[in-house]
Amino acid sequence: YRLLSRDDGTLLFVDLVDRSLLLLLVSAGRMPSVLDRYSLEGMVISSQPSHMWSDREIAERHLTDRNGRTWAYAHQTVQRRGGLLVFGSDAPVETVDPWKGIQAAVTRLEAEDQPPWIGGERITVRDALAAHTSRPARLHAHGFRTGLLEPGALADLVVLNRDPFTLKRSDLSTLWGGMKVDQTWLDGELVFERQTDETSG
Repeated sequence: YRLLSRDDGTLLFVDLVDRSLLLLLVSAGRMPSVLDRYSLEGMVISSQPSHMWSDREIAERHLTDRNGRTWAYAHQTVQRRGGLLVFGSDAPVETVDPWKGIQAAVTRLEAEDQPPWIGGERITVRDALAAHTSRPARLHAHGFRTGLLEPGALADLVVLNRDPFTLKRSDLSTLWGGMKVDQTWLDGELVFERQTDETSG
């Protein structure tokens, strides 16, 4: 690997074997000019949105420049500039439950009594789910055989207790916090079923 510095103030970590870009470091003050100058087309941007709340305090305390706050977890900007946004939970540092991160990416809210953090960078539920499912599958040479619910795809899926597309940005604890997996299917076989009053009775 090699670290390269460019005249626009950005730093690049480059894989010398296949010349792929591993990491792009941009100072907060230069972020708007970099995004105006460069397309993110063809770049994969990996983010762990569940870290947003622990990072928010640090960003607001130390990044006094307005741009440092404006461009934190800039998920909407990444997509608009052509980048492929993928998510992970970063477990065991954070919870393995993806809904905390999905809530953060979609609502930018940690609690109902707080204002959203950089609300203009919200993304849709559909995009947040894709960032956890179909988009990572593309990166691991699975094509579209995993990560999608459609004929011909592998039957690896979960059945949820409610439709995520009906969730709202409010009522965080009762809606987003209430998402449960009722069933898990692996290669067409039922491997987990949550016990409820209906199933146990």
